Amino acid sequence: SQARMALLRSSSPPDEKALVIAAQQNLYYFYHREPKEIKVGNLELNGQHVHCNIMGQSLVFELLEEFEFNSTRARMSVIVRDPRDGKIKLYCKGSDSALYKLLHEKGRSNWAPTSQHLSHLGHKGLRTLVLAYKEIPEATFTAWLQKHRVAKAAIENRFALVEASQT
Repeated sequence: SQARMALLRSSSPPDEKALVIAAQQNLYYFYHREPKEIKVGNLELNGQHVHCNIMGQSLVFELLEEFEFNSTRARMSVIVRDPRDGKIKLYCKGSDSALYKLLHEKGRSNWAPTSQHLSHLGHKGLRTLVLAYKEIPEATFTAWLQKHRVAKAAIENRFALVEASQT
């Protein structure tokens, strides 16, 4: 579609383009965004409805928060409400070292095969990204959102407070 082609043209890093193309070839892509007031618990936020195709099924995710990539975090993240189960989820993409640090013990115990694959691909000269997600209970999200809003509204040390709220 035109929206997907525009995304490919506007994605500047080559790894972004590769990720978009790979997802599209596996029938995962988004094709439309629209601003939307979204209610989570007793809070309202300016979010977006993101229209996606997942293996031929058209779905609308509620985008609750988005964290652009920066070198400090070494990852990009979004928080969405998944229409398939109604749960709030944090999705991340980033370097293996950045995401490994965030894994809980069970995830770390299963890391060895992934690390071997990443090493093999790296030796071939290929760049890799790791994708991960975590379910967030609604009460945890609303408590975090209130703190995050305070950080974003701070007059002094805003950048540091916002960065701290994103970890």
